Amino acid sequence: MMDLLYMNRRSALNITTILFDLDGTLLPMDQEAFTTGYFKFLAKKLAPYGYEPKSLVDAIWAGTAAMVKNDGSCTNEQAFWKKFAAIYGEEKCQSDQGLFEDFYANEFNAARDICGFNPASAETVHKLKECGDESDLSPHGDGEPHPLGGPCAGGF
Repeated sequence: MMDLLYMNRRSALNITTILFDLDGTLLPMDQEAFTTGYFKFLAKKLAPYGYEPKSLVDAIWAGTAAMVKNDGSCTNEQAFWKKFAAIYGEEKCQSDQGLFEDFYANEFNAARDICGFNPASAETVHKLKECGDESDLSPHGDGEPHPLGGPCAGGF
């Protein structure tokens, strides 16, 4: 019954895409615990390549601030990397991009343990997919992929 009601309402409103923000919406999350753990994993991965942990974290936050201040003249990914390159240099930024991609493909998965899991959220996303809706799990709520290329920690 609920599925039929949802499908009728969705059609009547011409809803074709549902966007989800992860942080505290679909995932029960202590933001401080998550960022502390996430940065610890990232710093451990990148320290052997010349990234001092505090400077790296400061650069990530500066890149994040650049995304928040983005006026739309570029993507959030471009805004992030422009700021990051201004701090570390274009050459290092380009040569180390694969390290970040490897981190998000591998070590970042440990962040799932920090987030927690809400079965109702997973059920909601799966039901929407069954109804034919497109969905996007965005780590910062704007529908863009994470600027560092990583998958979401939610496991949906």
